[in-house]
Formats: sequence, structure tokens, C-alpha cells
Amino acid sequence: MREKQAINVVLRRQTEVEDHKYKARLHVSIIVVRLLLKIGLPFCGHDKSVNPKNKGLYIEVLKSIRETSEDIFNNTLENAPKNNQLISIKILNALVQCFAQEVFLCIQEEIGQDVFALLVDESSDVSKKEQRAIVLRYVDSLAL
Repeated sequence: MREKQAINVVLRRQTEVEDHKYKARLHVSIIVVRLLLKIGLPFCGHDKSVNPKNKGLYIEVLKSIRETSEDIFNNTLENAPKNNQLISIKILNALVQCFAQEVFLCIQEEIGQDVFALLVDESSDVSKKEQRAIVLRYVDSLAL
């Protein structure tokens, strides 16, 4: 047997290539999610038709970023496996939840045992959807 053609060597090489492609997709997804969260913009549009003109900001920003790198272009959207494109709303919500957890841990670390105030306000908009605003007030260690 030739060592380079052994099944375990070929599978390991194939797994490393797929792992690299997945990490490239995940990295660019995190960049887009971070940007949209930082600016406070929605990820998806409200048009749920089969071929909407506006596919949402997440897809549009992802399309713009993928034009900057051939590696990203070759591993995202239609060039990625159909079940691993990282564009599902469940995956995006999971990424947002990870960011929320990190922000919560940073705030918790900074507040420590100090006093804080939490203000929650909820109202319905014109379409009868509930909108909630949450405000956390605390004095950070730099102000002392």
C-alpha cells in the first residue's frame, strides 16, 4: 500500500479542507453579524416570497464582503454546501445569542457587586407588535 493513498490519510486531508472552508464561512458570518448588531440594523427583510428583491441586510452585506476575497467567495452562499451556508435564521439567532452572552459577561464583570438600575419599557407599535426597550444604568470603575 502507498501511504499517501491510505484511507485514513485521505479522510484526514479531506476533513482539514472542509474544516478550513467552514471556518472561513463562520468567520465572515461573525463579521457581518457583529456589524449589523453594532449599528442596530435588522438581519432579514419582511418579504418572505420565493425570490424577494431585497433578501435582507445580512445576505446583502455578506455578498459585498465576499467580493473582497476569493477564499470567502469560494466558500459562501451558493458555493457552500446547501446544508452549511450559515444563513438560516436559527444560526443567526445563535450567533446573536453568543454576542449577547459575551456582552452580559463583560457588564457583569465590570459591575461586580456594585449597584445598578434596570429599566424595561414595553409598548405595541402600529401593527400591534410588542416592542421592548431595556436600559441598564451603572457607574463604571473609570468614573470613580
